[in-house]
Amino acid sequence: MSGICPVCNGLYSDARVCYICGLPMVQLGRLEDLSGPYSPYMAEDTFLYNNSPDLTGDNCCIHVYKCEVCGNIRHGSIRLITV
Repeated sequence: MSGICPVCNGLYSDARVCYICGLPMVQLGRLEDLSGPYSPYMAEDTFLYNNSPDLTGDNCCIHVYKCEVCGNIRHGSIRLITV
């Protein structure tokens, strides 16, 4: 069974709020797209972030968010929807 990311495919916008200053964060894209030129071809389990298990696997897409005011950067797991 395959799944698609609703944020990558424009089905909805995932709004995040900065926990430092409380302002909206900007979505920078998928983690593997920002990690380097060959990262889209790497296995998803290579993208561990602080050894967090919710960031790996076939059931989520990891997006990176940045606060343009204070510079805070964080990640967010988006659950894939089945098609």
